[in-house]
Amino acid sequence: MEILQETKDSSHKTFFTHVFSTTEEGKAEMLNAVQYSTLGVIPVVALNKLISRFIPDADSDKSSLELLAEIFFQLVVMFCGIIIIHRIITYIPTYSGFKYDALILTNVILAFLILVLSIQTKLGLKVNILVDRIGELWNGPEDAKGDAKRGVRVKQPMAQHSPSQADYLDNSQMQQGVFPPAPVSTTSVGGGYDTMMRGSPPVQEYQMPSGPVAANGVLGGGFGSFF
Repeated sequence: MEILQETKDSSHKTFFTHVFSTTEEGKAEMLNAVQYSTLGVIPVVALNKLISRFIPDADSDKSSLELLAEIFFQLVVMFCGIIIIHRIITYIPTYSGFKYDALILTNVILAFLILVLSIQTKLGLKVNILVDRIGELWNGPEDAKGDAKRGVRVKQPMAQHSPSQADYLDNSQMQQGVFPPAPVSTTSVGGGYDTMMRGSPPVQEYQMPSGPVAANGVLGGGFGSFF
């Protein structure tokens, strides 16, 4: 019957009356939250200073066992400090006259760990170092992978050169403008009158000069004979 009565009463509430409740319980809840957060500032700051002073920083040169011990010790100090601070705050009477709600720490441990381990704190850095070491044990060190990648060399096939006539030319002769000699034709007329009557063409004999001839010498000698 009480559940049905609450359902019936809640159906008559509007959005604004539900959010901005003016009941005594609603006012007490707001006042308790303000008082609890105000009284918790100084103890929380003191706890953080205590942790930062006595808990060593994250060092990758330390052993995994030492880092694990520091992580465990820091978690114990933090959660024990939260419980002690909560007891100190709840010892002071509330201004509203209503008691604080019971603190169930197990409901916020997971959210607290997600927040602490995701930011760059001492605890988060130490956990990241341990996670990286576990990854190296599973996948191998990153330096060995880098050396293996750098050790692989791609062997490209060498281009094959097909020999040509330019390979047999003397480089000094090409620079001086000297080219291989051209064949010289000489015509010898033989047979006399009989040969001319039969109409046989004259026999041409080709003679190759013994040495290379310069290009200007060949051209100059040919045209010089006509002028």
